[in-house]
Amino acid sequence: MHPILFEARGVTIYAYGVILAAAYLIGLQFTLVRARARGLDAQRVMDLGIWVIVSALVGAKLLLALQYPRQYLMSGAGLLELLRVGGVFYGGLIAAIFAAIWSLWRYGLPLWTTGDAIAPAIALGHAVGRLGCLMAGCCFGRATTVPWAITFHDRAAETVVGRSRRGAADPRRAARVRAPRTAVPWAHVLELHPPLRRVAFRHRVLSRRQSRRAVRDAVHIAVALGDPRAGRDGDAVPARPAHAPGTSRGGAGSRGMTAAAERRELRVEAEHDGVRLDNFLTALLPERSRSHIQRLIKDGLVSGPLRDLRPSSTVHAGQVFAVELPAPVAAAPEPEALPLTVLYEDSDVVVIDKPAGMVVHPGAGHRSGTLVNALLHHVDDLSGIGGELRPGIVHRLDRGTSGVMIVAKHDRAHQELSRQFQDREVEKEYIALVWGVVQAGRRIDAAIGRDPSNRQKMSTRARRARSAVTRITKAEHLKGVSLLRVAIATGRTHQIRVHLGAIGHPIVGDAVYGGVHRRVANDLRAVQRLERPFLHAARLSFTHPADGRRMTFESPLPADLDAVIDDILAAQEEPEL
Repeated sequence: MHPILFEARGVTIYAYGVILAAAYLIGLQFTLVRARARGLDAQRVMDLGIWVIVSALVGAKLLLALQYPRQYLMSGAGLLELLRVGGVFYGGLIAAIFAAIWSLWRYGLPLWTTGDAIAPAIALGHAVGRLGCLMAGCCFGRATTVPWAITFHDRAAETVVGRSRRGAADPRRAARVRAPRTAVPWAHVLELHPPLRRVAFRHRVLSRRQSRRAVRDAVHIAVALGDPRAGRDGDAVPARPAHAPGTSRGGAGSRGMTAAAERRELRVEAEHDGVRLDNFLTALLPERSRSHIQRLIKDGLVSGPLRDLRPSSTVHAGQVFAVELPAPVAAAPEPEALPLTVLYEDSDVVVIDKPAGMVVHPGAGHRSGTLVNALLHHVDDLSGIGGELRPGIVHRLDRGTSGVMIVAKHDRAHQELSRQFQDREVEKEYIALVWGVVQAGRRIDAAIGRDPSNRQKMSTRARRARSAVTRITKAEHLKGVSLLRVAIATGRTHQIRVHLGAIGHPIVGDAVYGGVHRRVANDLRAVQRLERPFLHAARLSFTHPADGRRMTFESPLPADLDAVIDDILAAQEEPEL
């Protein structure tokens, strides 16, 4: 039975197809309305819905064809017939589930919030779609003799409905339908009640993870359908306590962070649509520097509708992000009269030679004695872009690394220098002493990210990693070690130490990435006494942010590293006994 709406010039339009299309459109539109109300990206939810619908259609057809391969897969006519007929519900359901999971992962949509937006739309679309199924002769429900029941005039449909196992018509099942005075495309409420009730209660269970309001919506749907189990007292089943994004059910933050002093929820307006996440948050939190915002994102203190949050993630209008702002670090750093070697200074920049053992800026466990404390004493003006804790700091060196650094005196210089670092226009060359024999000209291209087993370390095996390139430009082979000139195009945390350790030639003195190496004679006392990685920022070239001059600064090896080289050379000259 295939009710026809109309025919025109040989083209037949069936009621089933029109109602099915209407069900999809109504459900999709309802989903978009609820998605926008919950701060989701409407375009991504629309894409998810389209993928689910298409996958459901394909899955339903595919399972039908697999059930009856001789009828549908053995000829071209059978394939055309497959396009005309319906499908198997379970095939569509299975394909839709897989499509939904894949789409949630691809578009970075939050599972429970998206499910809360979609569930009522599924119920509504299912109800409308069941009308089309009913008109096509696919009816379910209790036998009834009410005046508004429907009689199917198609003999085949009536036979299918009333056929018993032995092949004879079953009068008890056939009695479920009778002819009304006027046949209308409507059904007894029991025809639509079971699927709607099931989906409505599924929505209620899903929504309990979100909020009491969403649960009440689901129960209201069920109550409207006359479900005796729902809302007997006009209220919803008590919901579980709500949990803030980024926290576990245990209450405290699950990311291992201390309690936040303030929690802010920020909605993306049209003016920020399509911008980077860190830029969006910096614009709405002007009291926080961009670098500070980036640290919050990397530390997991920013949550939102995207699956994989990064500073470079793109935000869209309507999305809502929650930011947990830690309690501010105590007071701003104080100027300290620490020794500082200045290689160059003008009204725009300061180039210094950082000693080993000095932390660049204040942080946990280092409130004083940092490079920033020394700069505040020696320099009158510093850029404020880095915030109170990192004034003027454009780039950093590890605590154990010595060498050339550039500092910005004002914001314009800071912005231009930051751009040069980002565009890889700054040339950085280091001197490193590594274990083993390494050849010059080697290029190490391996992404670096946070080590999953130790958050204090970086690794080339991290799942979330950023590209990093290291080049070995020169190499001098000594006794069991190699003295290298290393250039880096990127500036990832611990980049040189991680890369050299990853290729099996860790830096001498690096206890974090090198472990204990005893490949040199025990009489190399300077190597044994070395308390830091043998890594020195020897050369730095950049374009002056004001006048455009190309400037290059070099720093000689400090005394402790120079002593190591002298000991190795002396050991090479001694005759073996």
